[in-house]
Amino acid sequence: DLAKVEEELSAKEYEATMGGGVVKVVIKDMKVEDIQIEESLLEKDGKEDLQEMLKAALNDAFTQAVED
Repeated sequence: DLAKVEEELSAKEYEATMGGGVVKVVIKDMKVEDIQIEESLLEKDGKEDLQEMLKAALNDAFTQAVED
């Protein structure tokens, strides 16, 4: 039934990593649950790389959720 399917989807987590795992995002119920960033990307020179990897990881995780 529809309610059961919606409940199952809201309980499922989707994870995406970028940069060999230096950025990891987890979404659940179409909301960001967790973001993990390697310390090395927090340096001043890593800002643009971090922004790009976050966008890519979030887009990947949301795409997984929508396609599932």
